[in-house]
Amino acid sequence: MQIVPGGYGENDILLGIKVPRLRKIEKVWYNTLSRANFEWLLRSPIHEYRAISGYMLAHKANKKNAKEIKDIIDNNIEYINNWDLTDTLVPKAIGKQLLDETDNNIYKTLRHYTKNENIWIRRIGIVSLMYLAKEARKEVVFKVIDDNFFDTFHLTQKANGWMLRELYKTCPKETLEYLKQKNKKQKLPGILKSYATEKMTKAEKLELN
Repeated sequence: MQIVPGGYGENDILLGIKVPRLRKIEKVWYNTLSRANFEWLLRSPIHEYRAISGYMLAHKANKKNAKEIKDIIDNNIEYINNWDLTDTLVPKAIGKQLLDETDNNIYKTLRHYTKNENIWIRRIGIVSLMYLAKEARKEVVFKVIDDNFFDTFHLTQKANGWMLRELYKTCPKETLEYLKQKNKKQKLPGILKSYATEKMTKAEKLELN
C-alpha cells in the first residue's frame, strides 16, 4: 500500500482492520447508510473507512442507483486513491452499469477518467472495463486502453495488462492480434505485456517477441 514518505499512500492512517472483517461490516450496513455517510467515510484519512465505503457502494450498485453512485465517486474522486479502492469499487459501480450503453457512450464516459493526469483517476477509467471485457466488448476495451497504452507508470501498465488478460479469456485471437499490432509500432511495455500474456500459450507469447 506504500504508506511511507513518498509512497502513494503516505498520508493514510491505518487501523489494522483486516479485509474479512470489513466485508462483514459491508454486508450489514451497505443498504442503510445515507449519501452523506458514504461521502464522510470516503473523505476520511483513515484508509479502512474509505475502503469500507468503497466496498458498500460497490455492493449497493445497480442500474437504478448507478447515476447517484457515480456522482458520489466523481464528487469524491480525489479520495479514491489506492488500488484496493479503485479495483473494488469502480468495476461494479461504474463499469458494470455501462453494459447496455453503446461503445461510443462508454468511451465518452471513461475517457473523462483515462485522459486525466492523476494516476488513480486514470486507473478508474481502465479498471471500469472489467465487466465489458468479460462480455467480449473488445472494440471499446481496445479504444479505452489505447488512451494510455504506452504509459510508463507501473500502475497504469498493470491495469491495462489486467484488462487485456480478462479480454483474452473471451476474445483470445483478437487480443493477441491487438498486441501484435501495438508491438509493431513500439515495444510493448514490460509490465503490461507480463499481465496481458499470463494466460497465453508459449506459441502465442513467441509471436510477441
